Amino acid sequence: MKTTLVLFLSACLYAAATRSQTGAKNVSVDNVTLSDGKIVVQQICTSDAAANEITSLKKEVKQLKEVLLQRLDELLRRLGKDESTSGQGDLFNGPLSFWLNGTDSQVSLRGSARYGEQDGRTALYLDGSSGAFAETPSFPIYRTSLTIAVWIKMKSSGAQYAVYGDWSYPWSFRLFIDPSSHFCAQARNTAGKDIFRFCTRDAVVVNKWTHVAMTWGRTQGTVRLFMNGEMNVSRKVTRRSKDFMNSGHSVFDIGLKRDSRTTAHAYFSDLMVFSRELRFSPIKNVNEIKEYLVLKHPLSKDSVGTVGV
Repeated sequence: MKTTLVLFLSACLYAAATRSQTGAKNVSVDNVTLSDGKIVVQQICTSDAAANEITSLKKEVKQLKEVLLQRLDELLRRLGKDESTSGQGDLFNGPLSFWLNGTDSQVSLRGSARYGEQDGRTALYLDGSSGAFAETPSFPIYRTSLTIAVWIKMKSSGAQYAVYGDWSYPWSFRLFIDPSSHFCAQARNTAGKDIFRFCTRDAVVVNKWTHVAMTWGRTQGTVRLFMNGEMNVSRKVTRRSKDFMNSGHSVFDIGLKRDSRTTAHAYFSDLMVFSRELRFSPIKNVNEIKEYLVLKHPLSKDSVGTVGV
C-alpha cells in the first residue's frame, strides 16, 4: 500500500524564517509533500524569493539523499566484514551491491531489458521475452560462505524464472522461482553433484515486492532460504565436497537460465552478495537480513507482510 507523508512545512514560511533579509511579500502557507522519496510542492508561492528558496530546499534534499545512500553503502560494507569467517575460504571482498536502477557500471543489459519506474523506484525490468536479461561480472564464491539477497516483483507465474546464478555447463549455482512460485536454491560441487536443491514452503506472490535471500554457511554446511526477512526453510548439507563448481564463466546472470535460455518476467532491485553467512539465531534474537536488508528498505511497505498462497 502506498503511503504519502505530508510534512506540514511551509516552504514560504521557511523562506521567511531563514531569509528574512530577502523582503519576501505575500508569504502564504503551502504544504510540501514527500511521496516515495520525491519532493512535490503543491502550490507555488507568489514571492520570487520563496520560489528560489524552494529550489534551494530541493537541492538540499537531493544532497541529503546522496549522503544517506553513501552511508547505507558503508553500513552494508561493514556488515559484510566478519573476521569469524576468515577460515572459511572467503575469496572476494564483499558485499557487492548492484542497485539495479541504472547507476551500476558493472551491470549489463541484454535484449529488451531496461530500467523503469515501479512503485516510486527505478528498478530493472525484464519482460520475459527471448534474450531479455542482465549480467554482472562473475566473482569467486566457490569456496566461501555466502549470502545472496534481492528484491523481486514477479509479473506472472506458472513458469520457472531464474533470479540470479551461473547455470550452464558446468553448472555452478542458481536462485530461481519454480512453476508453483516457490523460491528455490541449487548448487553443484566440483564433481557435478548437487550440494543442495530445495525450495521454500511458501510462494512468492505475483505483483507484490518480495525480498528473497539465501545464506550458505560452508563450514557447518547450513543453507537457509528467507522471504521478506523471515527464515522460511533450512537444510543441513551432508556431502563432504562443499565447494561450488567453478565454471570459469566471466558473468553471472540476472533473470536468465542460460542452459535453456528461458527468461524471467519481473522487476528486480537491490541485488546484494555477501562473502559470509549473515547471522541468524532465533535464540539470540538475531536476524541480520531482516534488520538490515528488509525492515529499513523503502520497498518493505509494498511487500507482502505474510507470505503464502
